[in-house]
Amino acid sequence: MNRIIALTLILFFSLVACTHTSYTGHVQIQRTEEVVHSIPDINVGDRWTIKWIHSVEKTPWEETYEVSEDGSLQLVETVFYSFGAGVPHEKGSMTIEEGKIVSRDIDQEIEAFRWIHSHNAEFTIYLNDEILFQTEDLPHHEPLELIIEKR
Repeated sequence: MNRIIALTLILFFSLVACTHTSYTGHVQIQRTEEVVHSIPDINVGDRWTIKWIHSVEKTPWEETYEVSEDGSLQLVETVFYSFGAGVPHEKGSMTIEEGKIVSRDIDQEIEAFRWIHSHNAEFTIYLNDEILFQTEDLPHHEPLELIIEKR
């Protein structure tokens, strides 16, 4: 009987391992697709938070994305401190929390996060609440993109 249970457990975990999709993340230069950094072992449900100082408002801004089943990034939360031109206000639900404007339920999916990196913007990338890249870890004044690819 113990042998049957052991074989059943082995079969179950083997099936789970075979159906588990894992991804690799890359930060690359948009024009040349030169990879600046690779991030192995990205999983569905992992959360990326990108924080920076807004160039016009000069206040902190952050966006949190979740890795979807197909490897795309689903915007799940945006947090900012001031409300001005260009700030999305028609998607999701907004609340004020501890002096910050928090937008959730945005339902926006992107294939890659693209930006022009500036050391002046104090740009930081977190993976599951741990700092992955600080401002100086990425090249200054380069158009970059964060993409997720199936391994």
